[in-house]
Amino acid sequence: LAACRRATLPGLAIVPLATCRERAWACLDGRREIDEAQVMLCIGTTCLLPARDPEALALRLVEAGRRLAERRAERTGVAEAP
Repeated sequence: LAACRRATLPGLAIVPLATCRERAWACLDGRREIDEAQVMLCIGTTCLLPARDPEALALRLVEAGRRLAERRAERTGVAEAP
C-alpha cells in the first residue's frame, strides 16, 4: 500500500478490501468474503479491477490517473500536458 500512500490523485478512492470489508460501501457488495489481499481503486462510483500485487497496483494507479485527467478535461475543456 506504500504506492497508494504516495498517490495524490484528487477524486480517487483507495479501498483495501481486507481491512474495509465491514464498511457499508457499495463497492464492496459481493466482495466481503474475499480473503486474499486486494486493493480497489475507485473513481466516483466506478472501480477498476482489484489489484492483487504491487505491480498490478502500480498499473491501476497509472490507469486511474489517466481516467481522472480525462474526466477533468471533459469537465473543463482543457487537456492536461502529458
